[in-house]
Amino acid sequence: AASLQFEWGGDSQSYVVGGGILIDRASGRQIGQVHTDSGDEGLGGVLAGLLADDRALVVWDKYPRHLALRGVPIRRERPQWFLVDLLSATAQRFEQLQCTGREFGNPTAATASLVQTGRLTDGSRFLVVDAKFTAALNPLPDAPSLLLLRQDQFVLIADGQPRLPIGTLTSDGTFSLERPEYTLRRGEKPAVRVRRLVFAVTGGERSLALRIGPSAEMALPLPPSDAPAAPVVVASPPPAEHLAASLYAMPEEPTGVSAKVAWARVQPYELDPEQADYVPLRVTYTSPRDNASVLAVNFDLTVNTPRTLTRTSINAPPRFGLLLPDGTHLRPAVELPAPLPVTLAAGERFNHTCLFVLESPAARFRLTYDGTPIATVTPEASTARSTP
Repeated sequence: AASLQFEWGGDSQSYVVGGGILIDRASGRQIGQVHTDSGDEGLGGVLAGLLADDRALVVWDKYPRHLALRGVPIRRERPQWFLVDLLSATAQRFEQLQCTGREFGNPTAATASLVQTGRLTDGSRFLVVDAKFTAALNPLPDAPSLLLLRQDQFVLIADGQPRLPIGTLTSDGTFSLERPEYTLRRGEKPAVRVRRLVFAVTGGERSLALRIGPSAEMALPLPPSDAPAAPVVVASPPPAEHLAASLYAMPEEPTGVSAKVAWARVQPYELDPEQADYVPLRVTYTSPRDNASVLAVNFDLTVNTPRTLTRTSINAPPRFGLLLPDGTHLRPAVELPAPLPVTLAAGERFNHTCLFVLESPAARFRLTYDGTPIATVTPEASTARSTP
């Protein structure tokens, strides 16, 4: 059975979308959900339609035996189920934020060898709201044992209009596309939570307020009109090692993979991350030092030999590198759109971009895969904007 994508409720004041999300017609906000997993029938239930009295028809395909049909309740959220107390909230406005982490191509969330500056391309600015609050589930008889304080329940009220967060700031002050969300469980005491919420604003707003949950709201002092630049995160040295200089002259080894370099450019690199499809975000990757530059290498990769997990080796993603004539072997500071998976099947193809911090210019480099040369890289200077 095909999953239900849209249907009005019986009172025409709400509707269901996306196979189970109940939306209030007046506010456009989620007010409930149809849970299609059941302790009796198990996982895999499909919402087939709405029934009277706040119930829905869910179907389980028990092929080759039969279909199981059940009427399940539509769980409407009630404001009194949430116990949210907004303790404090302050706001700062920024023209740009630093963007590091795996979602921006870094090997780990904590490492950055480049300055990775994010801006909003529609003219908006980042508003960072430091919020301190408590949240718990009210143990009422009709309340569920588990409830989600969703991302759409963290709202900026700007000149009376609601805006949802576009992300958060991590503990080290860099922008993340992860939006806030908490699971509330019956019996847990309200815990003090601190989040740095990020919203997009024009900079001309006359009133700002933060709302968390159904009703906890606090006015925000307007930040100064001048939006400062966010502090630049100190970049760590790019990982490098020294290999035998004779490796530089070795022919390509196609046993594991084959690679064809599409282009290689020495210049700052710009990217509109695919993961930020709901945010007009552009990230610029530049060198943190005046005596270094960014080399972007784009290549097509074909897997010739499967790469599998083993018990005797370290199960890490494939290692790309850039080999210099003197044997210096640089690891990429960033891999786009993301580091490759640990396991690869024969025949798989990827278009990949690696960014290297280059301190020793050369006319020719060797691209490596797990320490073996797979292609020759001849960089070209270019002022055109690079995209993967």
